[in-house]
Amino acid sequence: RGQGATPDDITFKDVKGTEYVFVEKHIAGKSVKEILPGMKDVVVAMNFPTMMKWGSYSFEYVRPIKWLVALLDDEVIPFSILDVDTDRITSGHRFLGKDVSLANADEYEEKLTEQFVIADAAKRKELITKQIKKIAEDNNWQINLDPDLL
Repeated sequence: RGQGATPDDITFKDVKGTEYVFVEKHIAGKSVKEILPGMKDVVVAMNFPTMMKWGSYSFEYVRPIKWLVALLDDEVIPFSILDVDTDRITSGHRFLGKDVSLANADEYEEKLTEQFVIADAAKRKELITKQIKKIAEDNNWQINLDPDLL
């Protein structure tokens, strides 16, 4: 009763030959939109073997944070890290690509590919491996691929 359950909520279940009493209670959760601003805490808490800080900030991270994209469908999830605010604009390859605005989260990978960035690490590794094998085959070379270097 202290949990708001009634006798009608009680069920009995057999677990490994022993009967137990159960009460299922539904507790409403938070929406994704309410939770996602907490991504800031996840990013800030990340640790890497080598960290760096920049400017007058005491905050350390693996690389300088130049931009942040945080989208849920077509909405920007607002938060900031240091003086960088979330947006829908991301950057392509630093020499070959350009900045691109994302209409929604679903087009992230496609838009980056158009700007010469393969966002998916597994796809990037596969592409590099295929290219190395093709070059080796075309030149009659034998290359021992070190997976740790890919």
